[in-house]
Amino acid sequence: HNEDDNNGVGDSGAETIAKRIRRLTYLSVGNPISNAVQCNIGDHGAKAIASGLKGLTYLDISTFGLMEIEQLGKEGAIAIASNLHQLRFLDLSTDCTSKGTEISEEGATAIAKGLLLLTDLNVGIMRTETGGG
Repeated sequence: HNEDDNNGVGDSGAETIAKRIRRLTYLSVGNPISNAVQCNIGDHGAKAIASGLKGLTYLDISTFGLMEIEQLGKEGAIAIASNLHQLRFLDLSTDCTSKGTEISEEGATAIAKGLLLLTDLNVGIMRTETGGG
């Protein structure tokens, strides 16, 4: 059973993108629409993106609507912060309140120290509203 098959891009998709389209400056695989094909990128995929797409200025690998996800953690956050120095926008948010963003204080510190051009950052938990109101 391969999690990537059920949940969109995944680590293997991120690795393929990073190897084959190295000139990207904008990469968005997050999708806030419920029940849609979703981003499921964990540390392995984040490391592939960080090592292969050093010219990125915009990176959205947010996760929405997934209960069983390959969670981006400290290692992925540190890889992004250590390699993607051109980033101006970074979204690592999730709506999976049971897990939350797991980048840790060490990952957050690496982002703050390594991404000096960053103007937009989201690493929080997004709560989706349902119903009228």
